[in-house]
Amino acid sequence: MSFLGIDLGTTGSRVAAYDADGHELAAQAQRTAVVRPAPGRAEIDADAVRAAVGRLVGEVAADPAVAADPVEALSFSTLGEAIVPVGPDGAALGPAPLSMDLRGTASAEKLAAALGGDRVQAITGQPLHPMFSVHKVRELLPGGALPAAVRTVDDHVAGWFGAAPAIDLTMAARTGAFDVTAGRWSDEILGALDVPTALLSEPVLAGTVIGAVTAGAAAATGLRPGTPIVAGVHDQAAAFDVDPKKVGQDLA
Repeated sequence: MSFLGIDLGTTGSRVAAYDADGHELAAQAQRTAVVRPAPGRAEIDADAVRAAVGRLVGEVAADPAVAADPVEALSFSTLGEAIVPVGPDGAALGPAPLSMDLRGTASAEKLAAALGGDRVQAITGQPLHPMFSVHKVRELLPGGALPAAVRTVDDHVAGWFGAAPAIDLTMAARTGAFDVTAGRWSDEILGALDVPTALLSEPVLAGTVIGAVTAGAAAATGLRPGTPIVAGVHDQAAAFDVDPKKVGQDLA
C-alpha cells in the first residue's frame, strides 16, 4: 500500500506518493501564481490550485510504481492564513488572500479596541495581527458581503475529492479565531468581529478521516473510489522534524 501527500504551498503545489516504509514512489509539482492586484494585496486562485492538484494526483497515480502499489489514503500539508470564500455549492467566489495580504488591518484594529492584544493572545496563543484569516473574512467579497462559508486552501481542495468541511487544529490556530484552551472557535473574538461561526469548518484533530474519494474524483485522478481522505496539518507544523534520540537526551 502507498500513501498520497498533497503539499499546498504559497508559491506551488506538490503531490507525492510514498510506500509503507516512507520511500518516495513518484512526485509531481506545479508553481502557483501569486497575484498582486493592488498595493498591500496578495492572493491566489484557489480553484486553479484545486485543478492543478487534480492533474498532479492523476499523474502520480498513473506512475507505474504507484499503480503497482495503490494509494490507500491521502492527506495534506498547507499554507496558513489563506482563506477561500465559497458559495453553497463549494465553488470559490473569489481569490484567496495570503498571509502577507493587508486587507485585514482594519479588522485587527477593531479587535484590538474591543478586546486588547493581551486578551486575544491569551485566547488564541497568537499575537493579534492582521495576517490571520479571521480579519479578512469581511473583506473577501465586494461590499462586505458574506460568502456561504470560508475554507482554508486544503479544505477547499479536499472538498473536491469528497471530504466534509473540516479544519485541523494546527490550521484553526492560524485563523486568529480559535480558542486553543477550549479547543473550539472563540465566541468572544467572532462576536467582536461580527463573523458568524457557521461560516467556519469543524475543527478536527490531524489524522481524522474526513471523507472518501468520490466516484467523480476517482475518475478524474485514477485514485480508487472510497479512498480515505485524512485531515492534514499546517505546513510549518508538517516541516517540524523531531529527533527522538535528541528529545530523550534533553529529557534526561
